Amino acid sequence: MWPYMIRLNPFGFIVALVLCISVYLLYTSSSLTNDVLHNIRARKREPNLSTALGGQTIDLKNLLVTLIRAAERGGKEVVGVMKNRELHSRAKSKDEHGKDELLTEGDLRSHQMMVLQVSAKFPGLRIISEEKESPDSDGFFLPFGELQDLLYADDIHNLPSSLVSMEDLVVWIDPLDATQEYTENLTQYVTTMACVAVKGVATIGIIHEPFSQETYWAWKDTGLSESVEDLVLNLPQSTSRDKKRLRFIVSRSHTGDIKNSLAKLYKDDYDVITAGGSGYKALQLIKGNADAYVHSTSIKKWDICAPNALLNSVQNSLMTDLKGNTIDYNDTGDVYNRNGLLATYQTNHQKILQAFKNLASSIKHI
Repeated sequence: MWPYMIRLNPFGFIVALVLCISVYLLYTSSSLTNDVLHNIRARKREPNLSTALGGQTIDLKNLLVTLIRAAERGGKEVVGVMKNRELHSRAKSKDEHGKDELLTEGDLRSHQMMVLQVSAKFPGLRIISEEKESPDSDGFFLPFGELQDLLYADDIHNLPSSLVSMEDLVVWIDPLDATQEYTENLTQYVTTMACVAVKGVATIGIIHEPFSQETYWAWKDTGLSESVEDLVLNLPQSTSRDKKRLRFIVSRSHTGDIKNSLAKLYKDDYDVITAGGSGYKALQLIKGNADAYVHSTSIKKWDICAPNALLNSVQNSLMTDLKGNTIDYNDTGDVYNRNGLLATYQTNHQKILQAFKNLASSIKHI
């Protein structure tokens, strides 16, 4: 057949054109995904890497929404691992006091989920997580619709946008707080937490309880979740006035010498509540179940940044170290707060702080 006798089939031409466009879109989408993952992996090697994918400013409202969903999705991983009995608990290292630090599959799965969500949404943002393994992208991407739905939630919709330089931000993530209790099936103490520090100040805090599926968040000087507002408004009257007998909540697994210190300070006129997890203990303050959370040894900042942000956002509450200093959450290379911790709500913080200072000067250490 001569060339001038060839006739094109219009239907076949359209099919071929659609196939070409589909291949092109698939290729470009794959390239973009690979670029995002490349930047995430690169940031694991160089945390301060700047990327063309991210701007120099971040809207804190969008960051809040992303962190809420990341904490909740991380919590689903924690619950899933527990339900499937796949904890695979082991010691990952020893802390400064020679105590084993436990690691479970729940820690790792939640870490991967939370870090990848934030990294993909905000390339170049400094993220410090308790776990160090690089995120695996398989099955962890957060549907865009989930973020959009949350933006229209009653307690978020009316929040203002607030653009902040990326250089001033550090995100602290604790993918599973209370790992020791998690391995003992004491799930009431378990939380997933995320915190945004702005110029070193704990500003946004999210504490998610995965086994009760309750989420608490606060944004300093800006807004509170309905769950936190309900706690503040429904605080029992007996906890909003001065009390003679103080209730201290302390760690059940890292007690240090705090019980001896309390006995010397308050004789028999106090109560001690032992509990796991910094997130849980901070919530007990706001719920009116304790007056002061005290910790006498070093504690890592991802354990306390989110609780600190919540207390920074609620009236008549305060968190400092035991020397009375505010805690700096800048990326200094040292993840420890080394001077102990005192957190209070509706209680005379300075009076308790002074008692510990007097004790420290009398025995030269706490």
